[in-house]
Amino acid sequence: MILWVFGWLLSFSSAKEIELLPQHDDVFIQKTQSNEIKIMSYNVYNLFDAVHDENSFDYTFLPKDYPGKQQECQTVKPDYYKKQCEEIDWTPEKLQKKIAQLVKVITEHGSKPDILALQEVENENVIQMFAKAAGYTKYVVTDYGTHRGIDVAVLYNPKKVIIEDESYVKSSGRAPFRVKFQYLPTKQSFYLYVNHWLAQSAPEKFRIQTAQALVEDIKNLMKTDKESRIIAVGDFNVTNEEAEGVFSPSLLNTKWKNHLVEVHPVARQKFPYLQSYFPDGSYYEGNNVWNRFDRFFVSQNWFHKTLPQINLESYRIIYSSDLTGTYKYKADEKDEKSDDIIEHYPMKFNVMDKPDRPLGYSDHLPISMMVRF
Repeated sequence: MILWVFGWLLSFSSAKEIELLPQHDDVFIQKTQSNEIKIMSYNVYNLFDAVHDENSFDYTFLPKDYPGKQQECQTVKPDYYKKQCEEIDWTPEKLQKKIAQLVKVITEHGSKPDILALQEVENENVIQMFAKAAGYTKYVVTDYGTHRGIDVAVLYNPKKVIIEDESYVKSSGRAPFRVKFQYLPTKQSFYLYVNHWLAQSAPEKFRIQTAQALVEDIKNLMKTDKESRIIAVGDFNVTNEEAEGVFSPSLLNTKWKNHLVEVHPVARQKFPYLQSYFPDGSYYEGNNVWNRFDRFFVSQNWFHKTLPQINLESYRIIYSSDLTGTYKYKADEKDEKSDDIIEHYPMKFNVMDKPDRPLGYSDHLPISMMVRF
């Protein structure tokens, strides 16, 4: 119990300023053992196809000359997103470039994930294209039916795992997606919850409600199976400032006997050297602020002395040099005399075709870990 309490406290303590070592890409190239699976979660930053979906406002990610696009873009607010909608020329060719970039991320960092949870994908059509390029034959995609058309997907290796069941958690906003997997060699089952909670533009209360709904669903599972093994992954969109108010009363609530454990602080506490290889977060806000939007939460039974177990030392925020870049930008756009600031942060995909920017990947860094059976 001491470990769980310490890890829970550590997750909300103000992080000590740690100087990252020069990037060592080999740290992020991890290969699974025969009794392991690799799980990766990645917000892939607006992975849209170039085809209009009815009942979805996807005009930003359509070709510039698509009929009606410019007229629809006039309705977008604020002006920053309106400008994006007007100027982005999202073509099938550009989509293929983005898919190729994302495939590099998941295939050039060691073993390809046996379970890959993606957030910010448009539909099954674009996942079908991505899966073909990445070499996956099995996947599931949600259909939230939201105005913007944002969903999540799970791609998996059918030689190691199969899906036994899938469902949505009843929740306001984007519902967590629950998938029951079976690890084939040992026939052991576990649950994966894929999350993409409402962004910071939405009030905090919605993220709190989703957290509570997730806890209730897990509690219901455990009424019938007390030994249910849980992994909750994804983009929780919770800032450092919000974390205590959102997670403490819900997923990490120590008054709940079966409360979850966040992998990040526990892994870094047990293996301090990890702190030097990647930042404390997966999403860069500027001004040296990293938010841990992307997280792994797991049930306590993954830490039992008998298998299956979480391989804590395998936990990574993938901060390799190919995914990050050094850019110049204005500290204050309104001040012409403002000095350019140079920062090292995730290279998001260059949707605006800026000549001074590389092609890029996503505005999030992927996270990964191994599970032993």
